[in-house]
Amino acid sequence: MKFLKRSFLGLALGALAFSCADPDLGPIFTFETLGKGGYARLVQVTNAEFDLNNLSSTAFEYEVEFVTIDQGKNVASYDVFVSYNGGTEVLHVSYGQSDFYDNANGFKGIVVSLPLSDVLNTLGVAQGGLVGGDYIIFNTFVELTDGSRFGQANSTTAVNGSAFQGYFRNRINITCPLDDADFVGLYDISYDDPNVADGGFGVPFPDGVAELSLVSGSTTKRNVTAPGGGEFAWYFGFTYDVGEVEFVCDLTLLSNGFDTGAGCGGGSIDVANNGSGTFTFGDDGTFRIAVSEDDGGCGYSDKEFDIIFTKQ
Repeated sequence: MKFLKRSFLGLALGALAFSCADPDLGPIFTFETLGKGGYARLVQVTNAEFDLNNLSSTAFEYEVEFVTIDQGKNVASYDVFVSYNGGTEVLHVSYGQSDFYDNANGFKGIVVSLPLSDVLNTLGVAQGGLVGGDYIIFNTFVELTDGSRFGQANSTTAVNGSAFQGYFRNRINITCPLDDADFVGLYDISYDDPNVADGGFGVPFPDGVAELSLVSGSTTKRNVTAPGGGEFAWYFGFTYDVGEVEFVCDLTLLSNGFDTGAGCGGGSIDVANNGSGTFTFGDDGTFRIAVSEDDGGCGYSDKEFDIIFTKQ
C-alpha cells in the first residue's frame, strides 16, 4: 500500500512538472487559481530565540516580503498574535502599508523586531517568573484589502513548506545561547536500551552516525542530517528528515520530531519527544534525546528510549 502511495505521488509530481513547463497550461500554482490569496515569505531571520540571561534586550527579529497578486500592494494589515506556553492568544501588533517598504525583489516587505519585554507586557507576564524552556508562540496573519485573511491554518502545505518559504507561525524559546563551536560535527549514535532495535523497523539512525550543523538565526538549534548532509535511510529504503535539535539551558529537544512517511494504515511511523533529553552546558561531548516511536499501525509495541549522541 505504501509503495502504491509513493508511486502515485511520483506520478503526481511528474504531472506537475509537465504542466508547469507547458506554456499553454501555465503554472499550476497561481494566485488566480488560488483565489488571489497572499502570504508572508521569509527573507531572513536575524534572531529566533530569547536569551534567559539578557531578557531586557532580547528580541525576535526577521524580515518577510508579501507575495500577492500585485506584490503586496493590496495587503491591508500584517497582524502578529502572541501566546505564552500555549496559553490564550492575543493581538500584539498590527502593521499596515505605511510600515512596509519596496524591496529589491519588487515586493512590499517589512523588517520585524519584537522585543521580549514588549511581548511580556502584552501578555501580562512578569520577566522574573521565566525559566529555560518557556516559550512564546508568534502567529501571524496577512489581511488583504478585499477582507480576505490568510494564516498558517488556511494556507497550503506548499506555501507553509520549504517550496514557498511561508512564514506564519513560530515558536520562540526562552533559552541560554550556545557558542557556535559547540554541538557541531559528527556524532556517534547509541541507545540506552540494547533491545531497542528488536522488532518493528529498527532504529532511527541505522548507520550509527549523524552530523550536526548551525541553524541561521539561532545559537541553540542544530540541524541534524546524515554525514555530509541529506536525509537518513530507514526500513525498505524510506528516507526521512530529522530536522533540528534544540538545547534549552539544560534540556535537549527535537524541534518538531520526525516522520518517516511509512506506515501500515494507522498513521505514520514517527519519533517525537518523550519528556526531555539532557546535556551539560559547556560540554558538547555527549547529550541525550528522550523519544517515543509510534508504530504507524503496524502491530508492534510503541517504543520509548533515549538516543545518545557522542562526539567523534
